[in-house]
Amino acid sequence: MHLAQTERTQSGSIAYLLPEASLVPEQTNYKASTIGIAAKCSLIPPQMCNITRWGDLGIYLSFNCSTQFRGTLGLPPEEADIDGGGENVSPYLSFLAIHSNTNLIYNYFAAKDMETVYNTADLNASAVPDSNSQPWNDDELKNPVYLGLAWRMGLDTFPGYQQNGMISSGLVHTYENTTYVDWFLKCEVTSYDVTYAWVNQTLQTMDVVKHENGSILNIWTGTADYTPRVSDSDSDLQDYNVQSVINGNSTSSYEQKFGDLIALDALAVIGAYTSGRRTLEQQEQRITIVAKVPLSALSLLLACSLLYPVLGLTLLAMARRASEETGPMPPVFSYWGLASAAFMQSPSRRNLIGLRIVDQRPSDQEEALRLFIRPEDGSGQHFGLWRRSRTGYVAEI
Repeated sequence: MHLAQTERTQSGSIAYLLPEASLVPEQTNYKASTIGIAAKCSLIPPQMCNITRWGDLGIYLSFNCSTQFRGTLGLPPEEADIDGGGENVSPYLSFLAIHSNTNLIYNYFAAKDMETVYNTADLNASAVPDSNSQPWNDDELKNPVYLGLAWRMGLDTFPGYQQNGMISSGLVHTYENTTYVDWFLKCEVTSYDVTYAWVNQTLQTMDVVKHENGSILNIWTGTADYTPRVSDSDSDLQDYNVQSVINGNSTSSYEQKFGDLIALDALAVIGAYTSGRRTLEQQEQRITIVAKVPLSALSLLLACSLLYPVLGLTLLAMARRASEETGPMPPVFSYWGLASAAFMQSPSRRNLIGLRIVDQRPSDQEEALRLFIRPEDGSGQHFGLWRRSRTGYVAEI
């Protein structure tokens, strides 16, 4: 049995059945359905139960939370001779209320208002079937089922009770000059069909759907023993109560813990009467080596891969140095840059970056060459070269 959190249930958690994990092979992944139980519990304010204290020192507490959920805490349960035909009729209990311990009275109900006792076996007033009993059909069984409980517990069981939030909440009834406390609880118990996926030894997904009727829950409620007796029975419920009290110091921690324990209790009973289910889908994982790389080759590949950043930084530095020597490229491919490269024997960096007239001026005794660029109407630019001789004659060549 496991507990999981899910938003599909009102309680926020659900108890569900899984196969023993050690019995599922590690390579097996599957999808299957199982049973889930959720229980949401809440404390009932004492003022809604019409409580009355009576007897010596007021140690008896009569309550009446509804017409079908009433009783008296502090009184020992009455014995009745059922086998001899005696009736289980007590002025202090409602019909089919289970009272097997001085400090606990509880009953099952078919509705949230706890006005309809969940009498699925059609028992009579003595809590036994007779010739007129007609057990309910599956479609008449309820889902959810409601459980009402009345508790009495020693005050010293509450850790740090003077600061305990449950004691100070007004949802429990304390006594002056006594060492015990009483309270009332209502639990809504619902059964679900759970579809889940088990992958790699973990629960992968979960989807829950509420059962249409209470046939599953009836396996749990049908085990209730209404035989009146004086004994220390219902020890499981009393243990759940103690666990819930010491789980925290607030009403919410108590309600959540008790609901989880009730869900696990119902699932334990139901699971004992159910058989295993076939998987919906199943697959086997097989780990196979598809490639094997020699360590030396892998090391060489890794080393070469690490050289790529070094090579990239080296090329970046070389490119930056070359750009500084060459200068900006747009002027080189401008009209002026192309003319300089075409007509000058050894164009300088200054020629290439945008001088309009490139002039090579020798001494007066030598010939002089001058580059000119003349705009032409509608035809762009005209490039040419003037030549001046030693005599001063200038001609276009």
